[in-house]
Amino acid sequence: IIESNNVKAFIDSVLMDDYKLCISLSFELPPEYSKNNIHRIHIPNIIIYDENNNILYKMIMKKTDYSFFNNLDVDINNFSYETSSDIGWVDKKENTYSFSYIISSDGFPKSKSINIKFDELNFIDRNLLYYNSPKTYLEIMKDATLFTINGNWTLNYDLSEKTYNRENYTYTIKNYNEYNFCFPKEIIVTKTGCKVEFSYDLHNIKKR
Repeated sequence: IIESNNVKAFIDSVLMDDYKLCISLSFELPPEYSKNNIHRIHIPNIIIYDENNNILYKMIMKKTDYSFFNNLDVDINNFSYETSSDIGWVDKKENTYSFSYIISSDGFPKSKSINIKFDELNFIDRNLLYYNSPKTYLEIMKDATLFTINGNWTLNYDLSEKTYNRENYTYTIKNYNEYNFCFPKEIIVTKTGCKVEFSYDLHNIKKR
């Protein structure tokens, strides 16, 4: 548990394979900050990296002098990744709020540990998020934010041997006798899921 500015942060769990990185984070707030209308947490500046300083994920949304990366020899050759959302829906238990990152990549390394570093937490009321608003994304986020807590959190998590010594299995379909405009081309099975890739012939797809 890492505490900064009276906010305790910790990692609940990590699930990682070649293509997915799922991280569950929790934040324990002092009583004066706890509000029933907190529905989301947004971390505008975050970096996730492993023991070799491979950047597994980063999100930098505000102007910064990069002092956020102090004491980190940043590897600028990032892996290709995408995340389902940079705003987490929260699960509340008393004064503790939890949410998860689900990050996809073309190929994560076989990391033995991960580090998560961030310096700001925004607590958001979902009722104030106006998705059809003419305002910019940052303006909407600012309006919906109940309060912001700044600090300096760096979390570490050691991955299990099964994680970094993992194996993935790839199946390629060689024969098929059904519709030639949409058929599974490849199936990849891992400990954390199953990924199916489809191939299709554009000439056989009707416009609707």
